[in-house]
Amino acid sequence: MLGEKALGAANMLMPIFMVVSFFTWLLAVGTSIVYSDAMARMQRERAANLAGQGLVASVLLGLALGVTVFAVKGLYVGFMASDAETTGHALGYLNWYPLVVFLEATDLLLLYLVYTDGGAVSCTVSYCAQVVVNIVLSYGLCAGKWGLPRLGMGGIALGTVAAYLSGI
Repeated sequence: MLGEKALGAANMLMPIFMVVSFFTWLLAVGTSIVYSDAMARMQRERAANLAGQGLVASVLLGLALGVTVFAVKGLYVGFMASDAETTGHALGYLNWYPLVVFLEATDLLLLYLVYTDGGAVSCTVSYCAQVVVNIVLSYGLCAGKWGLPRLGMGGIALGTVAAYLSGI
């Protein structure tokens, strides 16, 4: 749809995606482990406290990572020294990616906590909603379909934002 330069931009952004994913998974998995242990020991109050602390931490982590990505995006794409078209695609995505980052940490934490509580069906429904919303809106906003604006790579990022919101 956007060509090989857009794919190159996505590959160029992979280190940022990996760093963000590392920290969000670290928080989500770590919190769910201690939460699960508290639930297994029938320590419901402790589990509730851990879930609350994890939720606050996920919001703060998402905010910190989102602000960091926003602050370094120009420096990062300049460092990568790609051609103008690839850089334009990368910046189109990075302009909206801080919102993705902000929501990713909370979405993943909630997914793990709900799954730990036996909500596998809820998690499956949430994930399916995310996939469908992401595919439909990313395509529509990227290509300008169905009366939506054509936003290129930025549209793909906005589709992901909507997907996380639908999952949460």
